[in-house]
Amino acid sequence: MIDRATDPAQDLAILPIKPVLTRAEVCEVLGVSLRTLDRLPIKSVSIGRRTRRYLAKHVLEYLERLAE
Repeated sequence: MIDRATDPAQDLAILPIKPVLTRAEVCEVLGVSLRTLDRLPIKSVSIGRRTRRYLAKHVLEYLERLAE
């Protein structure tokens, strides 16, 4: 049995967001503009030449760093 208190992957399972987010979705979650998002130090994944996606765990890591 998996203990939620010790398994960080379970933390992501309770979030109301998808595991992979577009720029617009991240902006909506954070309440920032696309331009502001481009300046934030959040890791993203490049898919092709012009497409970027954000992993929900990276967005959460960014928010946790802000909370420290």
